[in-house]
Amino acid sequence: MERAHAFAYLRLFLCFIALVRLRQRGPPSSLGHEHLLARPWSTAGSSSASSLAARGELLRWVGARPSGRPLPAGSIHRQPYLTWLLLIAGDVPPNPGPRPPCPRCSRSVYDNVAALQCDGCNAWHHRKCEDVSFALYRRLSSSTSEWFCAACQLPPFSDDLFPPEQSRTPTSITSSAKQPATEASPLTTVAPPPPTRLPSATKNSNLGIWFSNVRSLKNKLLDFRTLLLSYPDTIFAICETWLDSSTPDGLLVDVENFTIFRKDRASIGGGVLVAVPRHMTCRKRQDLEHDNLEAVFVEVSHHRGKMLLCCVYCPPNSQSASYDLLGDPLKRASMGKYLNICVLGDFNAHIDWMDPSAPIPSAPNDDMLLDIMETSGFLQVCVEPSYISHSGRTSFLDLAFVNNPMLVSSCSVESSLPGSDHHAIYLESLLKLPKSGQHARRIQQFSKTDGEHLQNLLHLAPWSLVTEETSVHDAYELWLDLFLAIEAECVPTRTVTGRQRSPWITQDIIRLSRKKRQLFKKARRTKNPLHLATAQQAQKSLKKQIYSAHRTYMESIAEKAILFPKLFWAYVNKQRKSSSRPEFSVDGNQVTEPGIIAELFSDHFSSVWTTSSNPPPELLNMSLTTRNVPITSLEICEEDVTEALQRINPSQQAGPDGVHPAFLRLCSHRVSPILAQLFTNSLRAGFVPRQWKTARITPIHKGNGLSKSLVSSYRPISTTSIVCRTMERIVNRHLLEHLEQHQLLSLHQYGFRPGRSCELALATIVHTISSSLDGRTPCELIQLDFKQAFDRVDHSILLKKLSDIGVSGNFLKWITSFLLGRTQRVVFGGEMSSLVEVMSGIPQGSVLGPTLFNIFIDDITRILRCTPLLYADDLTLVQPIRQPLDNLQLQMDLDNVFAWSGKNRLPLNTAKCTAMQISASRQRHLALPTFNLGGVNISRTTSTRLLGVRLDYRLGFSAHIAEVTSRARRMLGFVTRVSRGAGATTLRHLYTALVLPHLEYCAAVWDPLQATLTASLESVQRRAAYTILRWQFPHVPRYRDMATEDLMTRVGWNSLALRRSISSIRLLATCLLPGSAELPLARQLRRSRTGGLQPLFARTDRHRHTFLVRAVHLWRSLPSELTSDLTDKSDVKPLCREAVRHLKP
Repeated sequence: MERAHAFAYLRLFLCFIALVRLRQRGPPSSLGHEHLLARPWSTAGSSSASSLAARGELLRWVGARPSGRPLPAGSIHRQPYLTWLLLIAGDVPPNPGPRPPCPRCSRSVYDNVAALQCDGCNAWHHRKCEDVSFALYRRLSSSTSEWFCAACQLPPFSDDLFPPEQSRTPTSITSSAKQPATEASPLTTVAPPPPTRLPSATKNSNLGIWFSNVRSLKNKLLDFRTLLLSYPDTIFAICETWLDSSTPDGLLVDVENFTIFRKDRASIGGGVLVAVPRHMTCRKRQDLEHDNLEAVFVEVSHHRGKMLLCCVYCPPNSQSASYDLLGDPLKRASMGKYLNICVLGDFNAHIDWMDPSAPIPSAPNDDMLLDIMETSGFLQVCVEPSYISHSGRTSFLDLAFVNNPMLVSSCSVESSLPGSDHHAIYLESLLKLPKSGQHARRIQQFSKTDGEHLQNLLHLAPWSLVTEETSVHDAYELWLDLFLAIEAECVPTRTVTGRQRSPWITQDIIRLSRKKRQLFKKARRTKNPLHLATAQQAQKSLKKQIYSAHRTYMESIAEKAILFPKLFWAYVNKQRKSSSRPEFSVDGNQVTEPGIIAELFSDHFSSVWTTSSNPPPELLNMSLTTRNVPITSLEICEEDVTEALQRINPSQQAGPDGVHPAFLRLCSHRVSPILAQLFTNSLRAGFVPRQWKTARITPIHKGNGLSKSLVSSYRPISTTSIVCRTMERIVNRHLLEHLEQHQLLSLHQYGFRPGRSCELALATIVHTISSSLDGRTPCELIQLDFKQAFDRVDHSILLKKLSDIGVSGNFLKWITSFLLGRTQRVVFGGEMSSLVEVMSGIPQGSVLGPTLFNIFIDDITRILRCTPLLYADDLTLVQPIRQPLDNLQLQMDLDNVFAWSGKNRLPLNTAKCTAMQISASRQRHLALPTFNLGGVNISRTTSTRLLGVRLDYRLGFSAHIAEVTSRARRMLGFVTRVSRGAGATTLRHLYTALVLPHLEYCAAVWDPLQATLTASLESVQRRAAYTILRWQFPHVPRYRDMATEDLMTRVGWNSLALRRSISSIRLLATCLLPGSAELPLARQLRRSRTGGLQPLFARTDRHRHTFLVRAVHLWRSLPSELTSDLTDKSDVKPLCREAVRHLKP
């Protein structure tokens, strides 16, 4: 019970006793009368003028003598009891009546609760309901300024509007909550004053905004992470970040706790950033931004509405242009729905703000800034200089503008990050935001599974009941119940919450960071050099402790990288993440609720489906096909199931049925017999259990620069039952063997087939074009794109094509059951959409889906006379143009493709189809032929990206090499920053895993001939080698003084040129393996009488340096004993290892 309530009950009890004594007892002593005369009735803050007059009348009635007059007769015996009554009820007004309700919470406003009365509507409001701090409440109590509630829509005020001399002069005019305000009392508050002891922690907290110009955030990353934890419930705005695309958000903040909004400058310097805590609902207002304005606009939602925060940087050389560009979005925001707008930034304006009501500009640009802000209704609230030059000159470069100063509790200048010559601005708002609760989740600890108990339960489980079930669906439900019960019994669980800080930031670091902040505040307040020196020493100690803790953590991560690589890569991948949230809209309105967004994705994914007709019964009952060798059924043995279960990735998530891959793999040997029987029964019945046909869809962004705010930029990836995927793996292996054995797939299809890759497909198409150019024949290259190919596959057409290649009987019935009757729901942000039935398509993410799609699209190559290249749904046509009739032939092929797409209900996306003529001639043809698809002309281009590699109209790869070098350098910078403190071994692993793939993807195809391009690629590896060497041995020669060969030798690396040569040998070896003779590239090779490869003719240097010609030359330079024993795929790796020794200079 609170103290005020206890006193209230005590007063009521004593009043009752006094009244009883007043009626029953005679006159006692006059002690109470003397005390009554001595009581100070006019004490400030305890009564009003009306209650004072009433007590005077009652005092005269009980016999007091204020003027020396005699007491009335018959009143002596009542004096002491009435005196006690008055003493007890000293704070009770003469006519209490009902308590007025607070308009905010509808609760009564009592005397013992601090409240304010509006001078507009005379309504009483609780202090807490109006978000008025104790400091502001005390100032209101001692001020004569008017106060208006938000309902009156009148101009508010802030602490800065009180003159300092007025704040120091208290007033004694107060009023009770039950009496209306009078003209003589425009400002009314309630006595008693607010309690000195703060209440317990509330559910909400005030919003803070921290802003500073840091002059490069790259060298202050650890200090910035510590700063984020020193200010809870605070938004951080930074300008002059000096960041670029090589610095991901995960390197700046913990992306699980903060959302980052950035605008990086394309050149060196500049850039702005806003970091918002994750529990705050926010979005980026890109419609208010401008390309030439370095500003970020973020909308933050709170319980009373929405606030707009702008972080801006105005460079000194373009102040007027920046001011002009900033004025338009601010005017639009002020006229819109935002009542609370805050603009913070480095304006580089030389204005004297010592008197906020009369700022003094010093240049025409300063007048322009003042005019824009005052016209838009903004007030500058930072009255302390934020920049101090080396000579001691102060300037107001960093400013804070608000349009609602009532919501600003305080605005102060604090110390910024170490190394910055600007001070930080900390703005505390009265807005309440919900506290971030720790989201707990329960995880299973499969590593702590009780193995002995598990084996006993698996042995004792009544699996025979599963085999006795006649229905496949009921059998799987029974198996699922038994399996999940065993899992719940043997696998321990624990509850985890998200980490609120980086693992190396300890409580001591946070405590020291807050102490440093207080020391700098004290030094600024006292102007004492000793206090400033103490604060600076604390800052140095904090920085040293941060870097030491980070180094210790990174060393521990590096030590665990070998034994626990998953832990190491989890840390690295977290640093690569982006914290930006995708923003979606419906009818122009922004949507942030995950449930609504999940429904948006579900509607979009279902809108692309085609309405498939049911397959005819005679198709399903077909038991024999006349065109190909039939495959009517499959035999699944226990060994097949065990092998498939051992290949399960235990780190994958559980499917909709709840079976976790890690636990299924643990039980593989025990559950293999029962699953083999269950799979066999499913194939014999031609039926797939319903639990296997339910998918959980995760939207995955397509990349390629597409907008993340459009649902069309995402592709649906299905997560299905791991048991179903296990059976799919077995079925898919048998089906692929059947297709390859009987050569039922086109030789031009390279996608999802064993022994074929993107590199081999690209090498084939480049060699075809280069051979034509070597014969002075130009080529037309046309790339075709299908709309949502996987999602639009018509089930009835696919089943018809399956029957054409020999799939029939129960096997065809099983695939039909696998495709039909599927359901799915989209998962986004922890919310799920409603369950919808899938009308068409092949589930992306399934094991069997890619093979089924290859069967569906494979027959398109039979209608083409040009050279096609098919990789999944990517179709590329190559036609040498020897005569004008070849253009007509190519147009006929395009017409056939368009007719095929209409017949198979797989439409083409003509907007993404391109044509490019590749020629060796230096003079481009002025008039190139025009091709069309269904009457729509195909756009022409001078460079294109083919399977991830960019090539131009002269079959050159210089643009691709420039892109590769740029990406590799950015990635090298990232891995260097991530591994700093972890040692050279960690950097070596990260370089091999993250940088080399950029430098070597399809490198055997685009291996450059020019020395400048080769040197550009080698410079990336040279920089990585030098960094590793410098970390191992601090005293090494300068970077420019070390030869590349020296560097590679000391770190134990081969040059990238040698690695590309080995890649060429490896790719050629795959073409020479037994069973690869039908590959188009393998048909170009000729054997000599001795068994070696004959050299290929090349007229030009360009063709001489293409993959196949160059690889044959390298192959012939190897000893014959190495190249003659190539009989199996396992021989390729030893061959490449030996080839390094022979090719290395």
